[in-house]
Amino acid sequence: MGHRLKGTWWQRWWSYLTDVRLEETSSEYHSILAVNLVKGRHQLCSEKTIYSYDDKYDNFRLAFEQLDFEKYQWKSVLVLGLGLASVPYLLEKTFGQHMEYTAVELDTVVAELAQDYTLSDLVSPVEVIIADAYHYLRLCNDKYDMIVMDVFAEDVIPQKFQTPNFFRRLQECLADDGILLYNRLAMTDDDHTANSLFIDPFLEVFPRGNYLEVKQNWIVLNDTKFLD
Repeated sequence: MGHRLKGTWWQRWWSYLTDVRLEETSSEYHSILAVNLVKGRHQLCSEKTIYSYDDKYDNFRLAFEQLDFEKYQWKSVLVLGLGLASVPYLLEKTFGQHMEYTAVELDTVVAELAQDYTLSDLVSPVEVIIADAYHYLRLCNDKYDMIVMDVFAEDVIPQKFQTPNFFRRLQECLADDGILLYNRLAMTDDDHTANSLFIDPFLEVFPRGNYLEVKQNWIVLNDTKFLD
């Protein structure tokens, strides 16, 4: 696969004044997938949402800032929903973490964009698996130090990812002292209603769980002991 232009120097300069579109495409799952340069960073957008934003993917950046990396030293990471690979990018480039990643992404086009714009610049090994994250987890026999749940269909998390059965599979795939970070929107009244319905069944599986309010998102954790 060829390496695409990531923006000329003047495009990067201009992106601090206004968004610069580098590429627009579509896929089986998205009528529009656009890669923009925004303030010098790559941003992946669909019609309704932002899927990735390099080190400015603030919901996870702010959550990672609160984790005790020195104490737990997680190494193996399962990323459910790759986007433009902001999670591996942040962990390596911003937080200096050397980890091994398995990334599960349903959309082949999104995976190709991640390879072209982000993964090719990382030192960390990232195995990308094209699959439905629900089915992958249902069949998974591995255990991971960290699971990042970031699956959206536009701005909605499919209901199958919000059930006690799915939470139990997440639990079964976590290593001892493994951490789960589950991304949820918290922008609208509907989001807050959905989050209220989500949290009680989640706590039945992860009774020490809680959530971080980061920007207009919740990052739900399986255990608050991981916070620095």
